[in-house]
Amino acid sequence: MSVRVSIVCAAYNQAEFIRAALDGFVTQKTNFKFQAFVYDDASTDGTAEIIKEYADKYPDIIKPILQKQNQFSRGVGVAKSFI
Repeated sequence: MSVRVSIVCAAYNQAEFIRAALDGFVTQKTNFKFQAFVYDDASTDGTAEIIKEYADKYPDIIKPILQKQNQFSRGVGVAKSFI
């Protein structure tokens, strides 16, 4: 079955809230395949580690895009990561 829906979630220093967002994605009940691209813009508070944890646990759903250097501060938009 091919992916019918893709979710895009951008995060930066959201360790306090990212679990709730990711739980919301992975607990969806559907009759079709979906995926969630979760973009982290070089967070410094542990957000990326939480995203990795979920990607390891739910590899068919959570697709991490983890930046090592903050792209926003360099003037690069998040959308470039998905094109």
